[in-house]
Amino acid sequence: MPPSDDEVTFERLSEMLAGFMRTQALSVVVNLGVPDAVSMVPTDIAELAVRVGAHEQSLYRLMRFLASEGVFAEVEPRRFTGAALSKGLRSDARLSARWLVLRQARSSIAAGARLCIRS
Repeated sequence: MPPSDDEVTFERLSEMLAGFMRTQALSVVVNLGVPDAVSMVPTDIAELAVRVGAHEQSLYRLMRFLASEGVFAEVEPRRFTGAALSKGLRSDARLSARWLVLRQARSSIAAGARLCIRS
């Protein structure tokens, strides 16, 4: 049975909203230095939180979200490794996208703050 119009609408709007969430999530991990702290050796979230100075449960939720997007990999419960996308966020990457993530996140927030359409 094909999805209903309401289901299609809800899914499309959810996808649109996720764009901002992805940008902000990437910005947070880049600001914390997570891509530099994670390697291809599985790292426990508690250890990772200490390394980057983050709240463990909050970082865990963020890492799970980004793992679902392919940025990191949760290889065992609460243990993460880097992935191809996280390599591109490292400070030592040949073609690092760190600057782009930070710029885009700031631009998105600034644009949202300036957006006013009321007369």
